[in-house]
Amino acid sequence: LLRHPIYTGILAMYLGMGLATFTAATGKTLWAADVPGYSALMRKMKATALERRDLSAPSRSFCHGLNVAGNTIIAPDGIGMCGVVGLDANTGKTMWRVPGVLGKEATPLTWMHDGCPHVIAANENGLIACIDPANGQTLWRFENAGNNRMTPLLVGDRLIAHKLRGADREKVRNVED
Repeated sequence: LLRHPIYTGILAMYLGMGLATFTAATGKTLWAADVPGYSALMRKMKATALERRDLSAPSRSFCHGLNVAGNTIIAPDGIGMCGVVGLDANTGKTMWRVPGVLGKEATPLTWMHDGCPHVIAANENGLIACIDPANGQTLWRFENAGNNRMTPLLVGDRLIAHKLRGADREKVRNVED
């Protein structure tokens, strides 16, 4: 599932090897840009597939989505557990990159707190991070969460995430009533 955020009449989406924005009203392309990490990975996967003459999907699919926080488009920088990249919503210019904070099937979240946008990213290694979308600075990190390979739930100022790690989940799953 790819999410295509719309902000002020602009549609942002992954397109081929990178990211592009379009006017929602006419579909006119405003800009297209590479996403550091992601675009290089896609080019490498394409070259390998063409070399092997195997055009089947290399994995189950691309499970991450995009988000918008303030004037920044937040994009995953790869497939699987990866980082996030902030791109200027008006130009597509890469503003910052935070590696290793996003779970392999997660979408970065936008959290409005005290009137300011923030980015929340969680991963399966127990990390939850809050990132300033304007400059990519990590505002805080919680490193004792559970396996959050998928997107946690954010409701107002409450973040609902997994506490159990993968091994602990297996123990609970094997407990008989």
